Amino acid sequence: MFGTLKREILDLALKPGQLISENDICSRFGVSRTPVRDALRLLQEQGFVETIPYRGTYVTLLSLDNIKQMIYMRVAVETMVLRDFLQVRSPLVIEEIRHAIAMQRALIGEPCFTPEQFYRMDARCIPCGFLL
Repeated sequence: MFGTLKREILDLALKPGQLISENDICSRFGVSRTPVRDALRLLQEQGFVETIPYRGTYVTLLSLDNIKQMIYMRVAVETMVLRDFLQVRSPLVIEEIRHAIAMQRALIGEPCFTPEQFYRMDARCIPCGFLL
């Protein structure tokens, strides 16, 4: 549930400023309030939602500072991954990566492209050993 809600926030299926109803989430996932509150607490700790007492829980508004911080962290992590990858690369793995990138470019060019399709395609690279 936490992962699904987080992905929906990142994909903008849940819009910045949108009220998140605990009752709706309970019904949707068929769970009690306790796991819903735990998921919302984790989302709040990570800065994806904000709970306002007696008003509700809202998707956090996008802030330029938060976006810059996320970009910085992503660049730092990807730099370390690239450094580690360069130590174990092989011609076959390089060719597999080129193929995966070509497939992603083709997907992005499709008129009905969705971010979820890209994420699924990107996730398939991990078991292939791209991120060792």
